[in-house]
Amino acid sequence: YVLVVAEVIAYLIVVIYLVYIIRKSNYQLPRLSNIHGVALQYIGFPKFSILSGFVEKVSSQSPTFFFNNVLKNSEALGAFGFTYRIVAAPIDLLSKSIGDVFRKNASDEYLQTGQAKSVFSANLKRLIVLSGITFIPAFFIVEDFFVLLFGETWSIAVYY
Repeated sequence: YVLVVAEVIAYLIVVIYLVYIIRKSNYQLPRLSNIHGVALQYIGFPKFSILSGFVEKVSSQSPTFFFNNVLKNSEALGAFGFTYRIVAAPIDLLSKSIGDVFRKNASDEYLQTGQAKSVFSANLKRLIVLSGITFIPAFFIVEDFFVLLFGETWSIAVYY
């Protein structure tokens, strides 16, 4: 639960900082009528984005909650959390970039043809090849790389 609270606090700090920057720069906020018009134009967007955002957050935090119940050991959970964060950071960056491009291409194809099947198939093939090229070699070198990067004391984290 601490991770969820920490993330909410982080978002609040960012919002407060952005409000401070906006007020400091004399940025003119859009009028409410303009916001209302855009909201009506894109009224269907939240139907999909809220659900996908929720699923993304649950899936990113669920391993920690799951292992907390299974391991019942703070040292093992800490090692898992550390490893998960180190591994997840580059994967999250890459997956969000690929996801943004996919959504753009799928949206364009859907507007033209009424479906996004070919974009999905092409993306699936590319991701399978990319994952094979990336994760098969990583499986064999990750332990040595992890020890080299973080030291021998964190070598146990590789197993989580």
